[in-house]
Amino acid sequence: MADFEIIFYKTSGGVCPVRDFLDKTDVKLRAKTLRTIQLAK
Repeated sequence: MADFEIIFYKTSGGVCPVRDFLDKTDVKLRAKTLRTIQLAK
């Protein structure tokens, strides 16, 4: 399987909605979300 890179969207103002979401979630949900992203790689 080919390796690929996940790039999070940034607005023209430099805001990263995914990072904002992860920063606002509790630790358990953040860990699950990051694990899912890792599995997509």
